[in-house]
Amino acid sequence: MSEVTPKAFRDDLLGSFETFWTANNPTVPVAYPNLPFDPESAGEDADAAWVRLFIAGTEEQGQQRFSSSVSRNQWHRSGVLVIEIYVREGSSTDRAYDLANSALLWLENSGATYAMLSNFSAPVEIGPDGTWFQLSLSADWLYITDRAA
Repeated sequence: MSEVTPKAFRDDLLGSFETFWTANNPTVPVAYPNLPFDPESAGEDADAAWVRLFIAGTEEQGQQRFSSSVSRNQWHRSGVLVIEIYVREGSSTDRAYDLANSALLWLENSGATYAMLSNFSAPVEIGPDGTWFQLSLSADWLYITDRAA
């Protein structure tokens, strides 16, 4: 437990998602935090889709004691993971829901046991020309460590 740092936690979360997503949805590109991404790389056909991943709360500062007991040197961190799914207008909303269910499968079965789904939205038309629909999932997460950042 003492080796868990905010950066290690974030890297583990991103690595787990990338491994799962590549194996299960290889044709759907992912926009990862702080990496360049062009939504048009998803393609222009009606079946085009892409996913954006956000993670908040993995900064090095801000840990809080897990217990009020001074003798327990444990700290907790909490944050939110957001998965945004984009599908082209003209594709069925079933496509968005299929990708969302795939993301849920990752949350439930890929070792991300520290995340708990807290929001699942319906597809919403976005953009000035309405060519994309967005569906968002968010999961709160919490991990406990005996290492202060």
